Amino acid sequence: MLSAVKKAASRGTEVLHPEQRVFFDSKLKLLSLFEKIHRELTGFELMMETKELSGAATAISDAKALMEELGELQSSHKYPAEIYKALKSHVLARKGLLKHKFDELFRTAFYFSRENDISELNITFKIITTSSSKYHDSPVFLLTLIKSVNSAGLLTEYLTTFVESFVKLFVERIIQCPAQELTMTKSKLSATMTLGTGKAVSTNCPHQDFESMYQKIFDAVRFLRDCLLGPAKAEEWTPENECFVHIVSPLIISILLRDSMFPSIPDNREDMQKYGHYLEAVKQFDRKMKDECLFFPESSELMDFVATANIQYAKKRKSRLLINIRKIIESEDQNTYEVDDATERGSIRSLFSAKTGGSKMPVEVLSGKAAMSEKHGLESPDTSFRLPKCHVSVQAQTLVEQAYQTLEEAVGMDRDSATELYYCTRDIFDLYRGVMPILHADEILNSLSRSIIFHNDCEYLPPSTHHGISISRQTTRACQ
Repeated sequence: MLSAVKKAASRGTEVLHPEQRVFFDSKLKLLSLFEKIHRELTGFELMMETKELSGAATAISDAKALMEELGELQSSHKYPAEIYKALKSHVLARKGLLKHKFDELFRTAFYFSRENDISELNITFKIITTSSSKYHDSPVFLLTLIKSVNSAGLLTEYLTTFVESFVKLFVERIIQCPAQELTMTKSKLSATMTLGTGKAVSTNCPHQDFESMYQKIFDAVRFLRDCLLGPAKAEEWTPENECFVHIVSPLIISILLRDSMFPSIPDNREDMQKYGHYLEAVKQFDRKMKDECLFFPESSELMDFVATANIQYAKKRKSRLLINIRKIIESEDQNTYEVDDATERGSIRSLFSAKTGGSKMPVEVLSGKAAMSEKHGLESPDTSFRLPKCHVSVQAQTLVEQAYQTLEEAVGMDRDSATELYYCTRDIFDLYRGVMPILHADEILNSLSRSIIFHNDCEYLPPSTHHGISISRQTTRACQ
């Protein structure tokens, strides 16, 4: 019918009025779209019968594009809306049929299980489903299924569900205990991945297993990709491989950061000095994943973690230290500690003595016993800088000692990390000022001895004149 109309149109275009010609051409375009949609839907039916899923997916994709074009014509040509709704309903019904077939094939192709602490994934490469009523039962190959799903625009949906199950049953369990055995077998018809042996394995695995952990995660992800899509080349990123990496990469990275990397950051300097081995394993893992096209080349999350490991350590150290400091401040220990400028750590005497070799005091310099040209920054004879012999609370003395130790630890660290520890030292005393007057308010107001000790604490702690000077000098050293 359409061809006949076209022939008639070609014979009569010379005698048509221009407005009639435009109207006639628009009707031809409308009829042409109807014919194309009908042809795609008819072809879809045949391809579904013969299990040509790639062609069926392409037919549905083309039909959807034609429906969008038809929708634009509907607003300008005002043809009956019922026609558009009926055609759209037919296209959606066929898309639903295709998705149902994909669901059936995916359930047959992939099977996850976990029993007796054994995680298992079975993959079938040659998928056989129910027999067709008109054609012989031809199998569907897994790679064909993946490409067909991608043609239909559904690959992201299917792979997301599949990869989430894989990460939960394999990657997370490898991180929890790298000592579990990982086995992978592959044949022409199927592949199997198994984690665990059913035997009891301690979940308190040693930290040294991190190399085994990263190697097993790499092997498992590469095996999975090869089973689904075949080996990939850096110069040949297929649409299917890009979709796979787009889903796998952020999931793997987020799980590693959350469950392995951040928890692995040491909270003491001795362990931090050995932490380079772990960071090297992270760098090797990142490099191998990129070389095998399992991470995008521009992915930088893991290397950013390596670059900021010192800062992360300082922040963790600060957090742990402040938790302990709060416990000290909240303790009910009312014992006191006698301090004196002559013996107290950080005193003017000890600081000046260290500058002059341990034999001179500021007053000696000023009286001429040392060269007047020698400047040490501690020449003031003002006795207000000296701490009188007094009693302070155990809490205050412990806080000062922690502050000195923290600043000593900051010396030699990079500037950003040292700055974090400096802020930690400052926060120690801010925490005291914020908690102590409120937590022990009744005792300070009603007990004379307690109020005197609190007064001594305030004189003893920075930013008072005594430890304030020495803490400032330590801070300068730490942040240089």
